[in-house]
Amino acid sequence: MRVATPQEHANSYDRFSGAWSELVGAQVLGRLTPSQGLDWLDLGCGTGRLTELLQRDARPRSLFGLDASEASIRLARRRSVGKFAQFSEGIPADLPFGAGCFDAVSVGLGLCRWPELQRAMEEIWRVLRPGGFALAYEWDITAGGHPLAALHRVIAAASLKMEYPPSAAICSALGLQSLWEQAKFRDVRAEQIDVQLQFSDFDALWAFAQDCDCASSVLHNCTPAQTRDIGEALRASLGALPGQSWALSGKAWMVIGTR
Repeated sequence: MRVATPQEHANSYDRFSGAWSELVGAQVLGRLTPSQGLDWLDLGCGTGRLTELLQRDARPRSLFGLDASEASIRLARRRSVGKFAQFSEGIPADLPFGAGCFDAVSVGLGLCRWPELQRAMEEIWRVLRPGGFALAYEWDITAGGHPLAALHRVIAAASLKMEYPPSAAICSALGLQSLWEQAKFRDVRAEQIDVQLQFSDFDALWAFAQDCDCASSVLHNCTPAQTRDIGEALRASLGALPGQSWALSGKAWMVIGTR
């Protein structure tokens, strides 16, 4: 069984999760219209897609991105935002910042991946100034809101084991709102975000789908024949016809609260 290298994993993450995070993040920032000139931490920043949006749309005074993946941080630093933001490697449960350093903390499609979620929430609270806010968004995994929920079902039907993120149970409006309220945030609200990504045909969709965060590790270890069969099963499940353009739709939840 071949294991993907950290850089391969980061590249795959950027092509799929990074693209979706940018799409959802643009809607989130469009709704919030945050004040300019804030000190901002993008936590679990991955390859910097949301961080770049924050620089463009939120116009922060300072901008930090932190992620546990060194390979993802390398990609983030190569983006144009790398000339402004400071990126570093670290884990959410042990932030390398003093108390009250930030006005805003964002997490884009990352909370569910954190094994020490409660400790991470305590750290977010600690580094925020009074009156600062924390926001996050996640797919509605529990209700089939992931844009490739159909692929997840195909993989399960093939009796292949797919590992969901360790904290996937919080990926709902109630789960996120409860998490924020338990962390002592006030004025907490959750809002639904619907997004769609268009593809010229199923083949383009399938090439993109193979970088799906939950499914990529499964597909990476399939034989070419297995991968082909899964692709054909997904095509049949979606009812995609040859040459037909196709769109993937996803439902996410945004949560925000004030310290």
